[in-house]
Formats: sequence, C-alpha cells, structure tokens
Amino acid sequence: FVGADLPAMVSYSVIGATYGLAVQLYANSLRRIPALRRPWEHVILMGVGAYTMDYIGKYTIKAQEQYDINQQKIRTSMKPLRHN
Repeated sequence: FVGADLPAMVSYSVIGATYGLAVQLYANSLRRIPALRRPWEHVILMGVGAYTMDYIGKYTIKAQEQYDINQQKIRTSMKPLRHN
C-alpha cells in the first residue's frame, strides 16, 4: 500500500505468527502431547497466522483511507447553516 507504514505491517505479520505458534502449542498441551511433536504444524500455523494478520492490517488501512475519503466528501457537500 502507498500509505502503509512498513514497521506496522511487519508487526502485524509478527503478531500473527506468534498467534499461530501459540494456537499450536495450546492445542498440543490440551492433547497432552509434547509441545514440539510435529514441528511442521507450527510452521504452517505461523504462516497462516502471519498471512491472516497481514490481510487484516491491510484491510484496516484501506478501510480507514476509504472512511477519510467519505468524510471529506460529506464535509465538502454540506451547506453551511444560516443564522437569522
């Protein structure tokens, strides 16, 4: 995105990867198996989490930009109030 802040986008991905890892570790603890029993599942869920949070971050930025555009359109189309 043009207006996207790169550190913010990277942090979205890192947070998503952390969530993916946490989900897998929690699932393994619920099943009472070793935490790193199948490490490829951790990598897959970290990738899914990073992609999901990256998408959410881009969507949030896009929605905010569209909101700002709509607010500007509303402000310019409103007629000033008359005071008698």
